[in-house]
Amino acid sequence: MKRLNNNAGFTLIELLVVLVIIGILTAIAVTRYQDLTTEAQIGATKGNLATMKGGISLLHARFLLAGYGGTAQEWLSVAELNNNLTSGRTAALDGLKVIEGPSTPTCTACMPPNSVISSYRQVTAVTTAQADARTVAGGAGIGWDYDPASGQIYVAQTTPTDSYGNAANLW
Repeated sequence: MKRLNNNAGFTLIELLVVLVIIGILTAIAVTRYQDLTTEAQIGATKGNLATMKGGISLLHARFLLAGYGGTAQEWLSVAELNNNLTSGRTAALDGLKVIEGPSTPTCTACMPPNSVISSYRQVTAVTTAQADARTVAGGAGIGWDYDPASGQIYVAQTTPTDSYGNAANLW
């Protein structure tokens, strides 16, 4: 009688080797994906910060041209930033938006999100000394620190660092 020699298939060792290789590749992919997610959040936050700085600078220029130089209203107030709407100025300067987007006199989160801190949008006031030192004064739920005396705005946290090693409050 002829014996059937059926050796088709993989051995247990071969299957285990393949599973180990797949596990290693998955670990590498997950790590790279997490790094990309953080980098994307950092990029979004830097973009939002630049947009706000640009809007603040443009309105500051309009305020100076309207004669507010050297007054308490030379820069935007924290309330105007949080509402994304100017108020308490001349008729020509009331109702202007800091940036394009939602704006109402009662809005508490009309600024773009700080994507690296759970998308917090709230702006809080700091002193000029704190702003110059980039001291993080924002508490829970705060995304941005702003000095209404100098127009400086920055991220209200020190982490994460960007690819250059700069802390978030230094961007």
